[in-house]
Amino acid sequence: KSDLSLTIDSSKLCLSANTKKKKDGTALFQLKDLNSEIILPENLATEKAQAKLDAGVLSVLIPYATESKGKNLKIA
Repeated sequence: KSDLSLTIDSSKLCLSANTKKKKDGTALFQLKDLNSEIILPENLATEKAQAKLDAGVLSVLIPYATESKGKNLKIA
């Protein structure tokens, strides 16, 4: 968890992972840094976003923003 960084702004989600472990040459897989960006739709409530890491699976939930409904006005 401490190696992951997740940032959200109004239009994109950025995920980065930095590996600080030493490579000893005996590992089956190589550990590399990860940087990924995902473009988000416009109508999301990014301030209510939640992230959870469970058994190696990262889940990010971003709810849709409530749309403002129109208002009928009387013309005077």
